Amino acid sequence: MSPRALFFALAFVVSGASGEKPDSSAVELMVELVEAGESLDSIWPDFRPSQRPLGIYREDRDLLLLSSRPPTGAFVPVDDDRLQGRGWYLSDVSARLRGSFVIAVQKGGLEFTAMRDDGDLATLIHENFHLFQRRNWGGEEQVSLAGFDAQDSAKFRILLELEDEALIRTWQAPGSERRREHMLDYLALRTLRENVMPDDLVAAERILERREGSARYVDQKALERLGQETTFRGSDNVRAILEHFRGGAIQTTIRARAYISGDTMAVSLDDWMPGEEWKARMIEGGVYFPDLLAEALDADAGQLEDRAAEVKASARYDRRVRQMERDMESARAAFDFADYQWQLVFQIVYDPEEEDLRAGFTTSGSIQHLEDDWMLIPDPSEYTLSGSNQTLRIQGHPVLSRTREVESGKVREAIVLLTGPPETQEGPMEPGEYELEGKPFDQAGIEFEAGQPTPVSLYPFD
Repeated sequence: MSPRALFFALAFVVSGASGEKPDSSAVELMVELVEAGESLDSIWPDFRPSQRPLGIYREDRDLLLLSSRPPTGAFVPVDDDRLQGRGWYLSDVSARLRGSFVIAVQKGGLEFTAMRDDGDLATLIHENFHLFQRRNWGGEEQVSLAGFDAQDSAKFRILLELEDEALIRTWQAPGSERRREHMLDYLALRTLRENVMPDDLVAAERILERREGSARYVDQKALERLGQETTFRGSDNVRAILEHFRGGAIQTTIRARAYISGDTMAVSLDDWMPGEEWKARMIEGGVYFPDLLAEALDADAGQLEDRAAEVKASARYDRRVRQMERDMESARAAFDFADYQWQLVFQIVYDPEEEDLRAGFTTSGSIQHLEDDWMLIPDPSEYTLSGSNQTLRIQGHPVLSRTREVESGKVREAIVLLTGPPETQEGPMEPGEYELEGKPFDQAGIEFEAGQPTPVSLYPFD
């Protein structure tokens, strides 16, 4: 018996003796990836998901790995011919794998993307494309969207709404020429908005759009080729997503739109730029979707300026701005601070250059701008504040929030307004300053996770 055959035989014995085996649904998903093969490998130049190592894990339990290269360590082969000898199983994940996905896992002498077993193939391909970007696009550019807070206004939000409407109409248009007209509208409005934004925010949005829009393009193309529903394409899906994030935190809105606008422009570029030209140029770096779209549409600055003015007039831009300003003022006047007696203050520091791209905050609640850069989220269905190894989630409690500079990084201050003192696992909190980590709150609607001590204060609110 050859050494390799002996290895497989012994590994099978060990696997059978342990009684452990990979989740059957995870195996079926990996089989689907193997069988798709070349149909997925031609979506993006040099990105071949069916040939790249990929993993699916059950949290703190086990890991199924698809890899043509045998991993080292305690992995054993999976006895399923459909995986073509590329399935590997680890029954005890000593290094914990948690969360929806991990973009870069270092295990068994390999680097691979892995997702939790409740994910789908689109998620696995999307996140693996991010790993491909890191390794092949000349490094990953870090972005911070915190500066968008200062841009938030009725005028800014209505411009975003007009852009959204142009994107939706692009998906509704029956032919290439009609789509071209709607994309010209979008590009004109986008250019108008960028002309009044600081350069660093223009760059941050474009970088995020380049990263996430291209990954969304890849995962939706994969679903198309597998004959599955593309849940992020089509006018109904695009409308639902854009409207869901409308009215929430401006950072959340900008981040969510980057997936949609990037994918929409990518699909349009497939029609208007020959072959793989636009993809090759994007890989080179320094080129972004709006640049390529303007070139493909042969749109100059003067033409876009005139078109933006026409779109604003036909959409009654000024009237919509005035109505939103009245609505914002009414919402501010309706909120009664007198109902709240306690303030729970969190300070989470994050570095815009850090690896954790979740740094900052998101919310599905409406935003009311107060003085001194404070924002009020009166009744968020979810507010999430994230930094390095720290996450605060709040539901149903009013939140005051702002960002301020701290040396080379930033600190996000979130004040949770409460009608009574918060409860920890040790009982009611007394006024004072604390350093907390883990999950110290029992009070419904506040969930706090931290891998390092985080400053938290409790004071009366008056």
